[in-house]
Amino acid sequence: MLELKKDDFLKSFILKVSKFMETPYFALLLCFLEVLCYYLSLDLFIIITVSFFISFGFLFKKNLNCLLVIFLFMASMISLKNSPANIDMNSNNTFFFEPSSYITCFIAVAIPVLIVLARAIQNFILGKISFGWTSFSTILLGVIFLFNGAFSNSYNNLNFLFGLFMLFFFTIFYFSVYPDVSINKESIVFISRQVGFYILVPAIEMFIYYIRYFVDGNIITSRLDIFLGWGNRNTIGLLFVICFCFLIYMARCEKNIYFKVYSYILCFLVFVGIMMSFSRQTYLFFWLLISSYFLISAIKGNKATKLRYLILLGLWILCSFGSLLALSCFGVLDMLEMKVFGVERITLLKEAFDAFVANPIFGSGFYFVGSDPVVQLDAILPYFCHNTLLEMLGACGILGLLSYGFYRFNTIKEIFKNFCIEKVPVIMALSIIILMSLFDIHIFDLMGSAIYIVLLSMAVSKKENAVIVEENY
Repeated sequence: MLELKKDDFLKSFILKVSKFMETPYFALLLCFLEVLCYYLSLDLFIIITVSFFISFGFLFKKNLNCLLVIFLFMASMISLKNSPANIDMNSNNTFFFEPSSYITCFIAVAIPVLIVLARAIQNFILGKISFGWTSFSTILLGVIFLFNGAFSNSYNNLNFLFGLFMLFFFTIFYFSVYPDVSINKESIVFISRQVGFYILVPAIEMFIYYIRYFVDGNIITSRLDIFLGWGNRNTIGLLFVICFCFLIYMARCEKNIYFKVYSYILCFLVFVGIMMSFSRQTYLFFWLLISSYFLISAIKGNKATKLRYLILLGLWILCSFGSLLALSCFGVLDMLEMKVFGVERITLLKEAFDAFVANPIFGSGFYFVGSDPVVQLDAILPYFCHNTLLEMLGACGILGLLSYGFYRFNTIKEIFKNFCIEKVPVIMALSIIILMSLFDIHIFDLMGSAIYIVLLSMAVSKKENAVIVEENY
């Protein structure tokens, strides 16, 4: 973080922007810009805008709590028209491969990366990073990522580059964030309010997607039909559930009557959005989230609230099974292909284990060749098996799985060590992304990794980590 001189003519502007980023209206502005850019296909503009705020935050802000909402926006900034994903089969999906586009994107990514690296180095120099077991296991995991597929027949330069990418997020990015985030009664309210405005982005885009889909005379016959430019059904569902964790906290603890009413409305809209995502893993973990919320509230409450939450839990379970029966009558369950693991997913898991057997120590790397026809030999993205544990085993071998287990044990221990009641929505959201990654690739992709690290940093943060200097709570 740069210190401003008293005679710096930019000081007033920088302080105003810094304070603005700590208000819900910052999220509302980004929401407006992102929805506008999504439908006008102004992808480069929103990418540059998000890049600016990320760079500004790491350069000038002492407290980085606003990063969560910024990276949520980053996860949903690609338009359907310009999406590089082949799944939407549009005629303009080469947009990001044009020289002007990828040069702009490279610069928009490179600048924040260098600033993050500088802030991590500054944190080390200033002694803001404690070298305990959590830090050691984090560095160890990052080093193991670099050695993914070492000495295997399928190793190539992409293995090293992706290992460097994972090293950056799991170590450098983490060390640049966690010393300067803090969760308390004031900050969790501000974070929840910002998330409350962000969630309008996927909600609006999802509802308009359905409206346009039906207006065009189409009928959704498969869960594969659900796709926005920035993600498919599982990514959409993940963002909905993460935001729901903060919305239920806001609905329960918000003192401002307007935000409280707003949070109840959003909870309903997010519930509808989750149902519309047709994501099986989202359904499962959302059901577990609500069930756990009612159960824990019943256990911790007094006699009156115990009975109330037990009744709500019972009604929730009855309604859930009643809904399953109703949906089965209309053939919706057939569309969802309600299986714990489909044939394709089982194949991916077997291939990850075979990759481990081929090179047990360091694995076969993230770019081992599997049977998925979508993944080509020259693909930029790795071949994921959609399970964190088997991904680590197949890509990084037994060393990868052991280092990940050691890392996860220490992070969980650190979370309990620094636990406070205000961290509950953060820990719930973090648990969701970790558990859903047992069925998908969330913590291994660019957007999911960033959100995961910010949530983890908040969950393990100490109260004395960051002094909030922006006086606008």
